[in-house]
Amino acid sequence: MATIFLLGNLRASMTLARSLSRAGHRIIAGMDEPDPYLFLSRHVDQMVPHAPLDEHPEAALKAIIPALGRHEVDILLPVSEVATRLVAAQHDRLRHHAGLAMPDSTLVAACADKAALFDACDVAGVPLAPRRIVSSVDALLAAVEDISGPLIIKPTDSTAYVLGHKALRFDDPVEVRAAFTAWPSDHRTLCVQHFVNGPRVNVYFAAQKGALLGAVPVEVTRTDAIDGTGYAVAGRSIEASLALRDVVQTLIDHLDYHGVGCAQFMQSADRSSLSFLEINPRLGGNFKIAEACGLPLSQLSIELPMGNAVAGLADPWATRHGVRYAWTKGAISGALKARRSGQVGWAGCARLLAAAMYEVFSPCHLSLDLRDPAPTLGSYANILLGKSMARRWAPTDLDPDTIKS
Repeated sequence: MATIFLLGNLRASMTLARSLSRAGHRIIAGMDEPDPYLFLSRHVDQMVPHAPLDEHPEAALKAIIPALGRHEVDILLPVSEVATRLVAAQHDRLRHHAGLAMPDSTLVAACADKAALFDACDVAGVPLAPRRIVSSVDALLAAVEDISGPLIIKPTDSTAYVLGHKALRFDDPVEVRAAFTAWPSDHRTLCVQHFVNGPRVNVYFAAQKGALLGAVPVEVTRTDAIDGTGYAVAGRSIEASLALRDVVQTLIDHLDYHGVGCAQFMQSADRSSLSFLEINPRLGGNFKIAEACGLPLSQLSIELPMGNAVAGLADPWATRHGVRYAWTKGAISGALKARRSGQVGWAGCARLLAAAMYEVFSPCHLSLDLRDPAPTLGSYANILLGKSMARRWAPTDLDPDTIKS
């Protein structure tokens, strides 16, 4: 069995640590902030504190690279989008220290270039709502006038935020003019797109050299934002329509995809049409639902990049549907944020919290594991005690040679 270094301190790292440890692997994990309290897990053998990957990548690598040798790491597995891009950019430097469990660097770059990927969708025949890539306020307002109906404005870099949000929805051009009185200086381009008013569908999949091995489509039923943007906090696996199967296969063929990933789409309210959002060359934060439905993405995420022989499902789409999942911490945080921002009153906040409590009983909980409860308890305490918890367990206070919780 292998020693695996998880890079990117996310909820998905917890799923990976538990799944891969139970399969017999030894888990080392990077840490640039306490939450989600991965260091409290009994499935993690060692933690390596490092600088934030997005703000100080070189400083982070100066801690990570020696740790790969010190802990005799066999496989470096980037989990977050920032980690995936960093490892892709530093591929030639890192591959001498460990095997890299991720899609090819050129594929990562292709998925990150949203404008080029949208153009490729047009060529391949992948459905996509009308959009414009803009780089000035004038161009943005012109695009708003050209694209009819409700709109969504989002960064072309999916790791970024615009005006404090992952995406902004508008129903009236007047609202756009009021929000964008000046161009946000931290963005080179933005995407203005017609908003498809329906549920989001995330397809968690594995592919081998352009051939689909298995896929689990999951319909998002609730997010942490009132308007349906933001992060998914509840959903259910669904049976894939013929249209969805066709468009996923088209994308995988076009990209000659090799590895695990998550393709995202918007559905119309009547489920009759689809619009492509993005494809992430990594597992995705909520991929635990795919494993609950019978697709072993944790193991495939290391087997495929290492060139090991893998067996796909006889029917790639023959996974369980109707399985519900919940991310309760995200739902609670979203409800409290909506109350603080004035989007809802106390009664509205209470309704959101009640929905979150109901979803706790979903068969697949994204963080809670009764056999490994400590990280989840730490994450929930972080909602109320975030600053004091961060001071107590800040990465700079930790000794990489001795920490083990």
